Amino acid sequence: MNAYDEQAERDHLINEASKLFPNSTISLEYGDQYEEIHLYIDGARYTFNVGSDDDVFVFYAGNNRIVIPALD
Repeated sequence: MNAYDEQAERDHLINEASKLFPNSTISLEYGDQYEEIHLYIDGARYTFNVGSDDDVFVFYAGNNRIVIPALD
């Protein structure tokens, strides 16, 4: 993934998460050489495994999940 694509993806994921969780503190981190994406919402960590789905991003934290549409 080049720097432009990564930034566009970061912006997309944070913007979409902000719509789902307004007024929350949200951050994003790529882990294990881009094999995972960690989305932090008010300190709770949700994980997406890269390559697990092409149509949506599904982030999991235990039994909780967040679904974010893929970047167009």
